[in-house]
Amino acid sequence: MASESWENIWDREVKNTTRQQLSRGDFWDQRVAEVCKGTVFGQELTDWQMAVVAPRQGDSCLEIGPGCGRLTLPLAVSVASVTVFDISAAMIGCLQKNAAVAGVGNICCINQAWEEALLSSTGYDLLLASFSLFMHGLDRQVRRMAAVAHRTVVFASGELRVPLELQQELYGKVMTSHTDAEMIAGVAAEAGLCIRCLSADFGRQCVYPSLGVAVDSLVEYCGIGPEQRATVEDYVTSHYQTDGRRYWRQERGRVGAIEW
Repeated sequence: MASESWENIWDREVKNTTRQQLSRGDFWDQRVAEVCKGTVFGQELTDWQMAVVAPRQGDSCLEIGPGCGRLTLPLAVSVASVTVFDISAAMIGCLQKNAAVAGVGNICCINQAWEEALLSSTGYDLLLASFSLFMHGLDRQVRRMAAVAHRTVVFASGELRVPLELQQELYGKVMTSHTDAEMIAGVAAEAGLCIRCLSADFGRQCVYPSLGVAVDSLVEYCGIGPEQRATVEDYVTSHYQTDGRRYWRQERGRVGAIEW
């Protein structure tokens, strides 16, 4: 059992990593091309998520942070309607373009943060969030999700944001041992929600064109200060594969699903 509330643990983790900037629209506006390439887990992840969500033809759905529509589009063709909230105008534009190309016309796009939105009191059949919960005050938000939707499914990383080996090298000790999926499940359980947790492992491979790009990516993702860049570079050179120019890691990654 956690010695402090999961809400406090979550807020501390948001503050200590890049999750704070992940709640800014301009951050995602600059990363549309990267997101549109798709997840590092490939189609296997999307297929598993759709199986977990198990949408019904008549469902009205709400999605938080759809990005370019990797999950939104297959969801939309399986349900009556999808309303999406995204803080990035560029992501919304990309999603609308992809929907038009796919001939999907039942998606309502709203360029606004979910936590600032005024929602219909009639509710939704299904609420979905896929790797898109970065806000503070998560307890209030999961309660709100439960209030506006009959069923909620949240997908989150089932792995530590900063690998244990890198934490040891950076700080000389383990600073955090909780995954996003574990923390979200903990917050939801503390909110009194009856939760069901699932997880699955998927193959993934991220290829970077140079050592510098690989290091930059890990520094940004983990929220590591520039003064620790040399340590991160040592970690990359010792843990990543290389052909002398490109760097990559080919491994299995875990994804969690929390449902209430």
